[in-house]
Amino acid sequence: DLLSYDFYIYETGTPLSRDFYFEKKLLENNKKFMNWYIGLDVRTRGIHKFMDENATKSITSELDHLTLNPGMEFMFLPFNNKVSEQSISNCNEKVQIIHSPRNRAYKGTDRILELIDELKLSHGNLFDFHLLENLIFDEVIEVKRKCDLLIEQIGDSGGWGYGSNSLEAFALGLAVATEMNEHYEKFLPDHPFININEDNFKEKIIEVIEDRELLNRKKREGNEWLKKT
Repeated sequence: DLLSYDFYIYETGTPLSRDFYFEKKLLENNKKFMNWYIGLDVRTRGIHKFMDENATKSITSELDHLTLNPGMEFMFLPFNNKVSEQSISNCNEKVQIIHSPRNRAYKGTDRILELIDELKLSHGNLFDFHLLENLIFDEVIEVKRKCDLLIEQIGDSGGWGYGSNSLEAFALGLAVATEMNEHYEKFLPDHPFININEDNFKEKIIEVIEDRELLNRKKREGNEWLKKT
């Protein structure tokens, strides 16, 4: 009885079949639908013309999508803040830094690891580093909630700025370091992220591991920004 609903949301703007059979049925029955683009869909596949032309609206939670299809509307990533119930205020002796990439190439992980190794030689007494890969969600959250700083990404290979990974970190009380390019800086001038790139990475990380007051302020700003935004 799938035709009995009033409104349909297509995550990634993908039809149920290649010939748009069901979507044409929706239109014949005066039903409405929208497209919600959330990541690699637009970057690698593009837009289905039929879906785009017949949707009530198309929205995206990825700022770079607007450069590919300016007709979309931007919406902040929806986020279930329930994870923040597990938040704790960490007072670790050494700053605990975490990086949990879904895809190494998209997150600049290999370069991040090289820079972390360089930092260990000069400041290894001030921090521990945790690389989390191929773990289930609950295991990642359990480690993440005990840490102080998440490194999201450097570079723009898999999208700009941040994603749900960063929002989880803010909810759990961590500060977040990621690359926010000039477009995001202009779009979100009051963001709470520690803006890093390949050139300033070590400088920015040293700042927060040497200055606990700065680190704790970025933690508070991130958590408050998440709740507000």
